[in-house]
Amino acid sequence: MRLAVTYPGCHRRGGVERVMLECVNFLATRGHETHALAREWDEAAVDPGVVRHQLSYVHLTPALGLPAYRRSVTAAVTHLEPRPDVVAGFGAGAPPGSVVWMQSVHAAWIEMARATRGPWGRLRQRLNPFHPVALAMERRQLTRREYRSLIALTPDVKADIVRFYGVPAEDVHVLPNGFSQREFHPRSPEERVETRARLGFADDDVVIVFVANELERKGFAQLVEAISRLRDPSVRLLAVGGFRQSEARALVSRAGLEGRVVLHGATSEVAGLYAAADVFALPTKYEAWGLVIVEAMACGLPVLTTRLAGAAVTVRHGETGYLVDDPADVQEIASGLEHLLRGPMPSPQEIAASVARYEWGSLLVRYEEILRQAAGD
Repeated sequence: MRLAVTYPGCHRRGGVERVMLECVNFLATRGHETHALAREWDEAAVDPGVVRHQLSYVHLTPALGLPAYRRSVTAAVTHLEPRPDVVAGFGAGAPPGSVVWMQSVHAAWIEMARATRGPWGRLRQRLNPFHPVALAMERRQLTRREYRSLIALTPDVKADIVRFYGVPAEDVHVLPNGFSQREFHPRSPEERVETRARLGFADDDVVIVFVANELERKGFAQLVEAISRLRDPSVRLLAVGGFRQSEARALVSRAGLEGRVVLHGATSEVAGLYAAADVFALPTKYEAWGLVIVEAMACGLPVLTTRLAGAAVTVRHGETGYLVDDPADVQEIASGLEHLLRGPMPSPQEIAASVARYEWGSLLVRYEEILRQAAGD
């Protein structure tokens, strides 16, 4: 097939960006003529067989960037000659006529946020210009059927697409995200020692790792408060991602954890950082899937997350991880951490084996089938 796949980023520093990267690399190695259209790249990670097309548009704010991206990529796709057999994208920014992999439903997050946030949080949400833009674009794409077909991460995401926008259920395939076994696997004791030393952790520190590009929705405030309740000064937190560090520092200070938290920026090498950790924690308030959850488990880490994460289905509660019922319940998060840090856990190899079926090589064969079906329509 001649394929065009697009998203603003094709790199390893974000969730959907990583999915984009894995998709184009897989399709190129399967012998398809694969064109990737993006604005930001991890050039060293893109397979040489992928034809890269640089998108250029003004991205001053997220509210302006999303529609600017859609205009830019829609124009770029129309100028591809010969025309692709099928165009594929992700979310509301995908160009018209695409096979759209819905990594989340923005309307579902807004509904949940309104129900769980306090008055100040709801006001901030109402004043954030990104939300009405994203909702309007999502509504137009789905209610006007501006897609060739849809893919949802989970049955719950599919149900949200049908519930909010009246999309026919037969238009929606279900396919979860995966992980790269090349990157995410249990690390050696030597790599653990080296990584912990580089990050400033002592041999006897107990390290919890949190990976996200935002703080509020991912439950960072509740996590640092829960750690403060453990009353164990050896517990440290490694927070990795493109979040606002000033906001994170304020939350850490409020919890009284100064000197016990390492704030690490966004990185393409997050897999190596997992070597320093004993537990992964993401007490998220809404997560259509949660790529980092499966990636952490593939590295052999027990995970704490909430039942609201789509990837919670990969966790055996009380065995390979701990599933929190209420992301606002700090004491429940603290109890879950205590269980994972002190209780008997399977070996890293056993935890990694429990998610082996989510390796990208297996999942993307199904993605290829969906694209082939669309190309033949």
